[in-house]
Amino acid sequence: MSPGLLEDGMKAAGEFVGTFRQQPLVLMLGLMNICLLLFLFYYLSRITARTETTVQALFTSQDKLFTQWADIIKDQNAMTDKMTHCIMPDDALKLMQASPK
Repeated sequence: MSPGLLEDGMKAAGEFVGTFRQQPLVLMLGLMNICLLLFLFYYLSRITARTETTVQALFTSQDKLFTQWADIIKDQNAMTDKMTHCIMPDDALKLMQASPK
């Protein structure tokens, strides 16, 4: 590193600090912006975590509901099969040929 480059860097840093000494409002606005960004990051991460929990709960409840409906449909199909096997073939023919009154 050349001494001229180091001196220029020190001079720029000194001017940067000097500017904040002359106008402290600029420094405060910068700090406020950084604090706001940190707060928004924290707030949005909490919202994201809560949303993930809610969505997971919804999916779990839907899975339970679909499982219950599947059991009901299986029971209904089994009952229909049992009922059709209970009707004798002759009785079924008579029912199909009977005219509605």
